[in-house]
Amino acid sequence: MKRIGIVVAALALSGCAAGLDGFYQNVKFDSAPSGAQVDVAWLDKGRPVPLKVDGSCTTPCTLPIARDRTYLAIFTKPGCTTASARLYPTHSQWYFPLVSLLPDSVTGRTYDLKPVPARAALSCGTGA
Repeated sequence: MKRIGIVVAALALSGCAAGLDGFYQNVKFDSAPSGAQVDVAWLDKGRPVPLKVDGSCTTPCTLPIARDRTYLAIFTKPGCTTASARLYPTHSQWYFPLVSLLPDSVTGRTYDLKPVPARAALSCGTGA
């Protein structure tokens, strides 16, 4: 019984339960039509805050984004309307109640961002 307690304590302190996927998730962005500029910012009390690392790309593309925040992705393309998509952290498939006691829960590694891929439909042409 003492050995089981030691093993459980070691796993809890190591934070290895859900940390297999890392702090960042590679999020795919796509648009119709393709070639749109995507600018990603995390939302702080509803206000967009630019990412400290490169938070933009041209669709189709992929960006590494921290898993533990809500984000707003703005899609722009000359001659087209602007569109946006929100990404939300949800508990990953590895989440279970014990994980909330582990360091991974604090670091955000227990989350997956949804929806992935983040998509936007832009209206282009004379009506845009």
